[in-house]
Formats: sequence, structure tokens, C-alpha cells
Amino acid sequence: MQLQKILIILCCTFTFLSYLPSSNASSTSCVTKEFSSLKLYQLQKKQFSVKDNAQRNELALQLSQCLAHSDPTIRDSIAFSALSQWLRNDELDTPTRSSLFHTLIDVLITTKGTSALHKSFAVLTLSELARSDRKSSFLNNNQREHLIKSTTTYIISLDDYRGFDEIIGWRHGVAHSADLFMQLSLNPQTTKSQLDQMLMALTAKITADNNHFYIYGEPRRLARATLYILYRDLHSNEELKVWFNNVSSPAPFNQWGDVYISQPGLAKLHNTRAFISELFILSQESKNKSISVIRQLAGDALTQIN
Repeated sequence: MQLQKILIILCCTFTFLSYLPSSNASSTSCVTKEFSSLKLYQLQKKQFSVKDNAQRNELALQLSQCLAHSDPTIRDSIAFSALSQWLRNDELDTPTRSSLFHTLIDVLITTKGTSALHKSFAVLTLSELARSDRKSSFLNNNQREHLIKSTTTYIISLDDYRGFDEIIGWRHGVAHSADLFMQLSLNPQTTKSQLDQMLMALTAKITADNNHFYIYGEPRRLARATLYILYRDLHSNEELKVWFNNVSSPAPFNQWGDVYISQPGLAKLHNTRAFISELFILSQESKNKSISVIRQLAGDALTQIN
């Protein structure tokens, strides 16, 4: 009996070891023998300076796996920060950017075995790739369409509204998705139909689900992305009026005065007011020539809610 237990333990041990990533698989493992956790921290101290182009591009693929790491320093302060800096400084070549795009899209659309944390940072990094594509195109029209559809599906189905945790760090899936839509809306190759698709997804998250009250700045990120969509000046004044009427509607309540006696009502009031307030504030700060109509409609909507 004792021998049987030993054999079972040994069998399980070998099975477990077979699932560990190989030490030389730099693009499929966050920490490798060649680039250990210590070297990741050293990279941060060097402000992500890697002079060798080949090493930097190879390391970028490795860091994309660190976006799933439970340590917020490795995930956010090192992996995402390094990828963001390299993309914004045009320090990653086109094959690497393309590889990152496909890897992160797969994370976003995978329905099983991928954590909410990983998806949240995948979509945030995709926003940096969308910005990079806007500055120096590497995606084709079909890939941009795939990105928009995948992100739309992700944000609409998102029910994890956790923001910051002192142990885990940030999740912030709603805000990160809004950041991606903002970058896509700035790209002149994004069509009116695609802008409408993104606007629909953002609108769906203004009030959140499950009686959730936004407390981590999500309304501002949603409003900023919305404004950049509207800044494209592809929506008529009538379309803007219809959209604002929809956003400021008390439905499913008969009137805004009915919302004060239930959690769903109070959550709707809190989130809607916060969103429209941010629209109004951001429109005051904008120098966009077509903003006056949006500013007026936002002000009218606030008056209606209050």
C-alpha cells in the first residue's frame, strides 16, 4: 500500500513537471532562465533601456506573457510599462508588433482558462498597439475590424468591475477597453460604422451591471473615449440628440425621481450623472471646433437628470 502511494506521488510529480514551461521558451513564459525575475527588476531600474534591437524585440514577446502575472509590479510596472514605452518610442519592429497583436487578441477572445486580470491587461496593451498602428500602420482593415469586434464582445460581456486592489493591483477592464476605443477612434481609417459599434459598446457600460457603482474613475475614461468618437464629426446633430436622449433617459424607471428608493435606481443615477458630468467637463476643456453642440447637449442632459 505504501509503495502504491509513492508511485502515485511520483506519477503526479512528473505530470506536473511536464506542464512547466521550458527555460528557453522566451515568447511563451514570463520568467525564463535567460531573463529571470531579477533581470526584469533590473530592466525596470534601467528605465527599460535595451540597446540591442533583437534582444528588445525578443524580450517584448516574453513580457507579453507577464501581463498575466499576479504580481502587479511585474505585470503593470514592468511588463506593461516596458511594452508601452517601446511602442510609443517606435522601438519594436513590425513582425513583433504583429505577433503581440495576435497573441493578445487570442487572450481577449479566449473563453476558458484566461483570467479576468490577464484580459484586462491584454486589452490595455492592445490600446498601445492601436496607437502604434495609428502612428505607423501595421494592421490591415480586416485586423482592425477584428480588434473592434473582439473588444466590443469583451466589454459588453464584462461583469468583473473590480478596479484597484492593494495586493493584486489594477484590473479595470471597463477603463482599459475605453482606452482602446479612444485610440481606434483617433485613427482616420476607422469607419463611421466602426465608430457606431464602439459607441454602442461604451453606452452599454455607462450604467454598469449588477447594481455596481463606479468608484475608480471609469466614467471619465468612458466619456473621453466617447468624445473622441464624436470629435470625428461623422454624426449629425440629429444623431447626437437621439444618443443624448437615450443616455439621459431614466428608463426602466418612469422618471428620475423614482430612482431614489432602490439600489438599481441609485446606481443608475450615480453612474449616468458621473458620465455626463465628465462629458460636460471634458467638452469645456476641448478646443475641437465641433464641440459646441456636444457641450450644449451634455449640459441639457445634466439639467434633466438633476
